[in-house]
Amino acid sequence: MAVEPMEVVTATCDAFWDGPGLVQAGAILVSALGVALMIRTNRRIARERAVLDLMVKEQTDGDMIAARKRFVKLKDVGQMEQYATPEKITSDEAADIRFILNMYEACAIGIKKGAYDESIYKDWCRTTAVKDWQACKGFVARHQQDFSPAIWRGFEDMVKRWATAEELRHC
Repeated sequence: MAVEPMEVVTATCDAFWDGPGLVQAGAILVSALGVALMIRTNRRIARERAVLDLMVKEQTDGDMIAARKRFVKLKDVGQMEQYATPEKITSDEAADIRFILNMYEACAIGIKKGAYDESIYKDWCRTTAVKDWQACKGFVARHQQDFSPAIWRGFEDMVKRWATAEELRHC
């Protein structure tokens, strides 16, 4: 007696789902989910580690510390926008302001691209970043007007996400 091809396919499928094939398929699915979870966890840990490394560098790098001290003195005096004029854009003061703005911009890009964990960086420097933006916004506006319209937009967007309603009025 000849066996119909459909009977062979049905018998093979039934054997797969009733026997060890189901267990094997389940094991593969559980393994795949475990690998996906491990990749996600490792990515989160890498993002957290990257921002912590950045924070340590900001606190220990001599050039960054020196630039930050000079920046704070300029911030205390106020009127940073004067250093964005064509006459003063090459001054040491303008270089220090750009250095700090570029540091924040790099962080904002890293956060946007998923390289840095935003919540950790925000917990660490939200207030300082907002106050630095408020002090620099005139410099940025003047620089954007005269030289580069899109520069430091990432930093601005980051600060506006982080600022309180009261702080936003001054951003």
